[in-house]
Amino acid sequence: MMNSSEKKIIFINKPNDFTVKKATRQDWECVVQWGNKEGWNIGYHDADCMYSVDNDGLFIGWLGDQAVAAVSLINHSEQYAIWGNYLVNNEFRGKGYGKAVCKVAISHSGNRDIGSNAMPHMVSNYTRSGLKPIYNIVHYTGKLKKIASENIKEISIVKPHHIDNIIKYDGLFFPTLRQKFLNSWLSFSGHTSYLKTVNGDIYGYGVIRPLPDGFRIGPLVARTPADAEELFNTLTSGLLENTKISIFLPEYVHESFFSFLRKRELFEQYHVVYMHNGNFKMNIPNDMYGIANLDLG
Repeated sequence: MMNSSEKKIIFINKPNDFTVKKATRQDWECVVQWGNKEGWNIGYHDADCMYSVDNDGLFIGWLGDQAVAAVSLINHSEQYAIWGNYLVNNEFRGKGYGKAVCKVAISHSGNRDIGSNAMPHMVSNYTRSGLKPIYNIVHYTGKLKKIASENIKEISIVKPHHIDNIIKYDGLFFPTLRQKFLNSWLSFSGHTSYLKTVNGDIYGYGVIRPLPDGFRIGPLVARTPADAEELFNTLTSGLLENTKISIFLPEYVHESFFSFLRKRELFEQYHVVYMHNGNFKMNIPNDMYGIANLDLG
């Protein structure tokens, strides 16, 4: 019996040697390289985490033995999946290979609601696929300006016994519970995770991870802007002045947190549009200060 990475679908409307396969983690490394050439600055373990959440959710289109296009469609739960990593190798763009890979991948999500983060110029294309724009996600980046901050007693390193409670807390703001993702993301080598609790109640949590160029914070979830600032300060406390930092944050975040980031020398670089297909519940406004990853939510 074939395993998932060996299953092939041949497109009769494409060259005879064009196939789409579910990718192995090793296969996917070329997609990471494509993304970094586009300036995506992908975290060292982002692909490992995607694969651990849903190892059937990575798709590559091959022309003979050459990878030409890719997309991910990661099932977080029985209710929700998210598109990501929509990429076509430069020399093969405009030939329909990207759409062909998506046509195969879509069946993987079944009847789940689907989310996606689209570049603004792609919104109209994604709308034709049934996705609706919900809100913008802004990318802030810069060289960190260190500031003096107090030692926050309520903030501590995440331990294994915290994770179940973090999963429940996170599920208040994300479209679904994401057990596999958080069990993986919070503990990957190089990822540093902090939790704020007050009298045993969670007031926020955050993760920082290394990238080829600097570090990225996400998720960053907190009850108030002040809680988010305290977590940000703790997450960056071990970094040197002028270390490059980035964060993707929803546009509806309180203006005081944007001001805080600018004081730390982080500024808007670009934005993407979160889109959704299904019964979207806007239940995340004031607590989600930074998403984990554009391809995982």
